[in-house]
Amino acid sequence: MSFDHTSPTVGEDFEKQEKVTPIVVEHDSSSTLGKGEIFSLQDVDPALNAKMHLVNNLLQAIDQIGWTGYHYKLFVLNGFGYVMLCVASFERNREKGNIDSKLPADYSCATAATCTKANNMGWRYLWFTCGAIVFMMSIARITVIRLKETPKYLLGEGKDEEVAKTLQWMAAKYSRPCSLTAAELTACGIVGTSKSTRGKFSINEIMVHLRGLFLTRKIGWSTTLVWLSWTLIGLAYPLYNVFLPQYLKSRGAETGSDSNYIIWRNYAIIQMCGIWGPVLAGLMCEVKFIGRKGTMVIGALVTMAFFFAYTQVRTAAQNLGFNCAITFCLNIYYGCLYAYTPEVMPSAHRATGNGLAVSFNRIMGIVSAVVGIAANTSTAVPIFICAALYILMAVVAILLPFEPQGRRSA
Repeated sequence: MSFDHTSPTVGEDFEKQEKVTPIVVEHDSSSTLGKGEIFSLQDVDPALNAKMHLVNNLLQAIDQIGWTGYHYKLFVLNGFGYVMLCVASFERNREKGNIDSKLPADYSCATAATCTKANNMGWRYLWFTCGAIVFMMSIARITVIRLKETPKYLLGEGKDEEVAKTLQWMAAKYSRPCSLTAAELTACGIVGTSKSTRGKFSINEIMVHLRGLFLTRKIGWSTTLVWLSWTLIGLAYPLYNVFLPQYLKSRGAETGSDSNYIIWRNYAIIQMCGIWGPVLAGLMCEVKFIGRKGTMVIGALVTMAFFFAYTQVRTAAQNLGFNCAITFCLNIYYGCLYAYTPEVMPSAHRATGNGLAVSFNRIMGIVSAVVGIAANTSTAVPIFICAALYILMAVVAILLPFEPQGRRSA
């Protein structure tokens, strides 16, 4: 196998306004290069493709090191964000009237006419608490959960020495074997798809990463559908929170007591049910005939079914039950989408792709608030629109070109 060591970088070609010509290098058909990865970059960047294979290789790097305490740190770090997401979600529901607007009751005013800063500190105390938690988490992130840059990102940057040092450090720290060396990586050639010559904070650098998400037609199609999935769920889920409570009240449904105890109890029960959605999704993802795509399809369609059924709620018990079911099923889809997104994006450009996906999600959350204000909740039309969005999410999941089950990210 051979590689062209003088392959130009996309960043350099972009600055010169020249077309990047993919470099195709012939290799032995019996080689395992590229096998086992979700997609191959052999025709676009053979050097990077070979290096990814070495890092993924069962006998040399990531698989050889296996699961370590470092991975538990990453798990806890993800939990930090979810804690604040839950608190923020609760506050949004409180502000929309879905949860008692007097919470915390001991520090809130009774009516708008009598409200002053002095007698309405409750919501401020809530955000003070959130801010303090985030601050403590940030300190823990720096002092306790000290992370190194990911090896695959460093590969895209052409930093072979740092890749080898990071993997060797992890292997030594957790008493695991790792035979990969910087010399082996360097021998593969110079990567040519993820570097800009104008610095990390230039427009050119952003364009390099955006172009990296569309390296091939299939990768570009995958990126587009993943972004569309995040956009749809970003609109559908907030609309569920906005429309359904108002819709039910307009039809005389009893959604539960207004007491603080019942409100907090129901909120805790719903969140506890939601926890198990991603757990089930994790099990479903590994079932051969379901995979990641099938898990998202099932999650979206079952959520849609419960969504329609929820319009028939008339009692507090039914309201709680359907809320639990919808949260559980929706988290099957959401949990799988969170895992699927970075898996199917090129490692060197994954942060950009994932960041834009979440941005589209949040933008649609803003749009949903505008729709909620302008829409007529006295009819069932908004409910059917929301349900249609879940059907569309299932269709998009079917159309996704990559199934990562049993394969490694490239």
